Amino acid sequence: MLELGPGNGEVALALATKNPDDFHVLIDMNIHAADEIGRQIAKRNLKNVGVVTGVAHAELSRLDDRVEFDVVHCYFPSPLNNIAMPAPRLYDQITCREILRLTQTGSEFFTVSDKAFVIDRFEKRLAPAFRLGTWRPPISPLMEGAVIGTQNERIHCIARDVTPSVARLVRT
Repeated sequence: MLELGPGNGEVALALATKNPDDFHVLIDMNIHAADEIGRQIAKRNLKNVGVVTGVAHAELSRLDDRVEFDVVHCYFPSPLNNIAMPAPRLYDQITCREILRLTQTGSEFFTVSDKAFVIDRFEKRLAPAFRLGTWRPPISPLMEGAVIGTQNERIHCIARDVTPSVARLVRT
């Protein structure tokens, strides 16, 4: 599993704990977030999670073509460039090209955003290799039954008063 912009890593760490045979790669450009995730990995003694600090497309480009991800998660990708940390957006063409290179038939891509155009751009840039599996615009902030419905994201949604959309794309 690949997770881009994992925030505090809650989703990936929960999945890594639940699925110890799967390896999880987390990429975040925020060094403080990545450091905290690293501490949580050590605290939980997880051997199936790796966290990298850097820009997504640059870190992905370093991976060998033999690396394949069957699941890619990207939560609340920022639609704006951060002045303090200027970098390409997660849904840019370069990052999407790397996602395509590192996924295979049947791979799934999940994204959550409170900006519909973010989901539209992912869908456009990952097509035709991925087809839209599901799209729920907008859903409850509780995201009941969704893989990505962790307590932290529920609080995040409620605090920001947003109703996010969820997209699941499947590699064809």
